[in-house]
Amino acid sequence: MKIYIIPIIIIALSLSCRKEINIDIPDNERKIVLNTIVMNDSVFSANVFRSNHINDDIYNALYLNNATVNVLENGNLLEILALDTAGYYKGSTTIAQEGHEYEINVSVPNLESVKAKAKLLPKIPIISIDSTGEYVESGTDGKEYGVLTIYQVSFQDPPNEKNYYRLKVNLPIITDTIIYDSDTIIYTHTAYTGYKSEDPSIEVWDWIDGYFYFSDLLFDGDEYKFDILIEVYFSEELHFEDGRVEFNNIVVEDISISLEHISNDLFNYMKSVDMQYETQGMEMFFQAVPVFINVENGFGILGTANASKEPLP
Repeated sequence: MKIYIIPIIIIALSLSCRKEINIDIPDNERKIVLNTIVMNDSVFSANVFRSNHINDDIYNALYLNNATVNVLENGNLLEILALDTAGYYKGSTTIAQEGHEYEINVSVPNLESVKAKAKLLPKIPIISIDSTGEYVESGTDGKEYGVLTIYQVSFQDPPNEKNYYRLKVNLPIITDTIIYDSDTIIYTHTAYTGYKSEDPSIEVWDWIDGYFYFSDLLFDGDEYKFDILIEVYFSEELHFEDGRVEFNNIVVEDISISLEHISNDLFNYMKSVDMQYETQGMEMFFQAVPVFINVENGFGILGTANASKEPLP
């Protein structure tokens, strides 16, 4: 037994010894952070922030409301974006078109100006969306919790080039009327319905925005059928003032699928963000993961996306 106790005591004593070391972290100048995605047939917009230092007050507002945000093509000014809300700038006249390369540059007093370029890629049309079966979700108790319909989203990948995609389920807005504690509440919200995918091509799932990111690594130049499962029937709890709880069975209509042909830079940015998120809290076991950027003299990402959208059958 002693042969096990001694190492444990040694480890405990070594961990209890602490020494504070003051590190002089260089306080470099703050930089502009530009984040935007240019969408086909849409006006331009951009989020503009200021970078932070590790010793800065994290509660300081970092958005910049005094920026000049220019949109250019071939060196020619197309539009100056106007401040819409805190740190968010939006255009009103110029519409982004596929095949065009755009530059966005941002200047702010007392900060170094930044710029980024990106090309809007061609749209990849959805050929078809077909239901191929059903999947029953059940718990460990064997109780059925929902039935998801299996759909295949077909599209043709262009050959002999690297292509990157993101796919999203677009859910409709529904209106609810709920009676609770003598109050009648009417509100609208995005439909609460489940969807998931275990398609082998997926490299990142952005669970906040609901996008599945993938490349054509497994199907370069082929017609591909992306598998996704969607719960189009679900129940909603209704609470009444007398304590009753009822369930409404709801059919979610007007669900659509968006397939977006995205830029390589946007794909690399999302992969790096996902990798960094996965290593948070585990720094002692993983190497630090830098976030991909393509903004010159600053931080952030200028990406492009061209969407094909079709309703569920």
